[in-house]
Amino acid sequence: MDCSSWFWRSGIWFVRIWRSYGARVVAVDNRVDQIDFINARIAAIKNGNYNSFFHQGILEQSFFGLEKCEMIRRNLCLLTVLEGDIVDVCESKTGFNKVYLSNALTNNDKHLFFNLKRISGHLPLGGLVYAANGEEFIEVYEQSGFACDQGLTNLAYQPCWNPVVLRKIAEPEQD
Repeated sequence: MDCSSWFWRSGIWFVRIWRSYGARVVAVDNRVDQIDFINARIAAIKNGNYNSFFHQGILEQSFFGLEKCEMIRRNLCLLTVLEGDIVDVCESKTGFNKVYLSNALTNNDKHLFFNLKRISGHLPLGGLVYAANGEEFIEVYEQSGFACDQGLTNLAYQPCWNPVVLRKIAEPEQD
């Protein structure tokens, strides 16, 4: 099953990928304001109010357009929004093969290595993890069973971020 778990801050990136592939998506955030934000956008598109979906009519209109908005509207049944911790959700759900972390895990989190191993333990071989702050994962991803997928990392490049796309190639090392 192509099921992806997404963590977002902007409320837009998971929609871009979900819209493109029509995959089942579980969008997770630990901030109530972000959950409220995305639920309002979902309600807007469900009702055909695309200007509200675009967050006051100005955000990302050139990317989406009417046809893409209709596709998103048809695929709303594939979307679940949860409040919680992305790592806990990865451990509690099955069938995921992609995890979009954005900047949910950082070096400020003293458990970065432990949490990446927890995610790895629930992804199949070949599963993918995207992180916007790739430089923070350099020292820990190999011990967590991942290798950098340089081709996908290059595709994900953004001038304001240093993303990395990791591909699971082995089970994580045991402590």
